[in-house]
Amino acid sequence: MADGAPQPKVTGDLNQLTVEDLYDKDKYDLSTMEQQDVMQLLQTQPGGLTSTEVAKRAEKFGLNKLATKEVNPFLQFLGFMWNPLSWVMEAAAIVAIALSNGENRPPDYPDFIGIVLLLLANSIIGFMEERQAG
Repeated sequence: MADGAPQPKVTGDLNQLTVEDLYDKDKYDLSTMEQQDVMQLLQTQPGGLTSTEVAKRAEKFGLNKLATKEVNPFLQFLGFMWNPLSWVMEAAAIVAIALSNGENRPPDYPDFIGIVLLLLANSIIGFMEERQAG
């Protein structure tokens, strides 16, 4: 450090530090601390950590990885048909096919097919957007 540089104000031992301590903003608010204070607290340098130190910290704190939950794509697709708007459209499709054939008229197939195609289009678009979002 240069003579004119401010000295870090943080003292602490990473071996005593827990993950909970780092998340407790009353103890350590990393977002408002000076960079050199954060680096001293975390015992690192601008060049990064050594492989040995990385392995030691990964063992203590765990990997920096989010847990992923695998979802069945077919069930995810069907999930887009399980909402109030879809229920109304499904009811309209049933009405179009079952109840509109009074007076010996044939079922209203064009309306039924149109409603089913709209439901499928809505589900496909929602499914594709959800899959692309990760």
